[in-house]
Amino acid sequence: MLTPTKFPSLKADELLSMLTKAGFRQEQRKGSHRMLKHPDGRSFTFAFHRGATVRPAIVRHILVKEAGLSDDEISRLL
Repeated sequence: MLTPTKFPSLKADELLSMLTKAGFRQEQRKGSHRMLKHPDGRSFTFAFHRGATVRPAIVRHILVKEAGLSDDEISRLL
């Protein structure tokens, strides 16, 4: 598994783009919150602030815990 130091900080737009490439689609938007859903049923909501920088620990949390991406999927996206 990647260590937290291996995860880069990303702009919110970049993170959303990565999640889209991983198969997630925006299902709902309410204010700054985006609900993303994968065709296999995985879904989660995250706070999207255009132009904001997302810290590496949060990038890791979203990709690993929320989106449930495998190490291989994350490596391909990063």
